[in-house]
Formats: sequence, C-alpha cells, structure tokens
Amino acid sequence: MSERVDPTVIEVEVERPEPSEGARPDLHSPAGGAFRGSAGPILAGLVVDLADLITPLGLGKLGFPIGAGVGWWVGGQLGLKGSRRLWLTALGAVYCGVPGTRLLPLGTIVGLITGVRGAGKFSR
Repeated sequence: MSERVDPTVIEVEVERPEPSEGARPDLHSPAGGAFRGSAGPILAGLVVDLADLITPLGLGKLGFPIGAGVGWWVGGQLGLKGSRRLWLTALGAVYCGVPGTRLLPLGTIVGLITGVRGAGKFSR
C-alpha cells in the first residue's frame, strides 16, 4: 500500500499581543521589577538606606559587599542594565562601606528627586 504525502509546507507566524493598559507587567521582566512607577526610586533609596543603617551593627567590614549586593539587586529591580547598573552597584558599595553615612538618608533623597522628575515627564 502506498500512501501519498502532500509536500506543501505551511509556515506559521506568531504575533504577540500588545499588553493592554490595565494589564499587570511581568514581575520577572527587567523593567517590571518590584520598584515600578514614580515611587519605585524612592523605595529603592529606602532599601539602600536600610542596608547602610544595618552595616555598623557588627557588620562594619562587610559594608562594601553588602552595599554592592543591594545596589546590584536594586538596579535589577529598577530595570537598569549595563553601565547604569554597575554604577549603582559601585555607589551602593561606597555608600554602605564608608563610615559616617548611617544617619544621612542620601538614597531616599536621591530616589525622591528621581521619582518626582520621572513623574513630571509622564504627567505632561
């Protein structure tokens, strides 16, 4: 018995739908981290300030690696890539590693300025 096979090739194209305005972004995508919107940089600054606050509590020598780790994580949550994420990592390491910055909420202040500037761009 011989069966005849149709040699026609079918090509399929896939189009991904655009996310609707009310759709929730994926939390694992780079731009969809935990720190979204205009409050995101403020929350990121708070996290860096909290890391700086705990480093003198017997963790003084670990300030640089803790700050670098927090800066790297926060940069990923903010959706930063490449050199911007590395800069935030380096700044976090210096900020948490240098003594005397414990009572200065520099991370929160910078986050507040960044968040307000970012909100102004979208409201126009």
